[in-house]
Amino acid sequence: MWAALGDPEEGKVWRHLAIIKHFVRGYWFAPNHSKTGPGLLEDKRLPLRRLYSYRIKSDYDAIDIDQHNLEQLLKAVKQVIDIIDEKGGR
Repeated sequence: MWAALGDPEEGKVWRHLAIIKHFVRGYWFAPNHSKTGPGLLEDKRLPLRRLYSYRIKSDYDAIDIDQHNLEQLLKAVKQVIDIIDEKGGR
């Protein structure tokens, strides 16, 4: 997602939830999208937050991810990659 969004504004860094927010808003491929209302990729917000949550659980709590959840998480990753391929990144 960082590759699609490009670097954050000077002096700032991408944080996990902020990068999800900016990605979902869709400004990286539609810069004139309204600043209010839902993002252009709003349906990806929950899967991305879920992916982040599982990443934290597995990295810091050593929680195993069962096969069903792993398949769903990988599906979300593939969808994001496909969107970036389709929309183009920076």
